Amino acid sequence: YSGIGMNYSSTGFFATAFAFGNDYVQTTNVDNSAATTRTVPNKYASSNTNDKVFLLSYQDYLNPNYGFSENTTSCEARKCKVTDWARARGGYFDDNGYGEYWTRSPHASGANPVWVEYVDYNGNISFQYCSRASTCIRPAMKIVY
Repeated sequence: YSGIGMNYSSTGFFATAFAFGNDYVQTTNVDNSAATTRTVPNKYASSNTNDKVFLLSYQDYLNPNYGFSENTTSCEARKCKVTDWARARGGYFDDNGYGEYWTRSPHASGANPVWVEYVDYNGNISFQYCSRASTCIRPAMKIVY
């Protein structure tokens, strides 16, 4: 998987983070269609992928079945504390330790697909240009045991 800089080599993120139990992390068919973004049609939507680690989509973060609010305004369940690892690498966090993180969903406007949806430190969903190195990621995976 190369979408967010992960790989499955013996030294990659997955192998390092899940060295004791990789068999439990399932390959997931990740829907990357326009239906998972804010706007349909979305010319920046892409083909589905099969991944063990992925980012949630814009629509995932609006899904009450996942514990999230159905609107884009502040939602406690979308708030996420920035880890020490991310802080050491420049991840942005507010006075309470909450950070910003990307979704996998491209934003439909803008001159190119590097505009993506993201969740801010208050749990609001918005969009930004992907040049900010301080925006974190919040990886997701399906675990079966």
